[in-house]
Amino acid sequence: MRCRIRREFISQPSEIASGESWRLLHLPTHEEHFYDVHRLEFTGAGSVELPTDDSCQVLSLVEGDEVVVEAGGMSRAVRYAETFVVPAAAGSFTLHSAQPAKVLTAFIKKGRGPE
Repeated sequence: MRCRIRREFISQPSEIASGESWRLLHLPTHEEHFYDVHRLEFTGAGSVELPTDDSCQVLSLVEGDEVVVEAGGMSRAVRYAETFVVPAAAGSFTLHSAQPAKVLTAFIKKGRGPE
């Protein structure tokens, strides 16, 4: 039973992309969940552009003082513990951080949206 719990219910993060001052981790959810989670970790000042992959992105700054999000020609500062949404229609968005920070992103798994 313990192996099943560890395998199916405890997320095992894996790095899916990285840059000079950031890395993107996949925090897998249970296969029956319709959503998925990524965590973007800034190790210092930097920027990263991410695609929406035709899915609304719900993001939350969970560590650090502030990040700046740019999408669709708009720019907005987001502070610790704030949650924000980037619509799928934006196509992509850029996050900028002046210091170490962590941002969680939740989105609908491919093929799991409304039919």
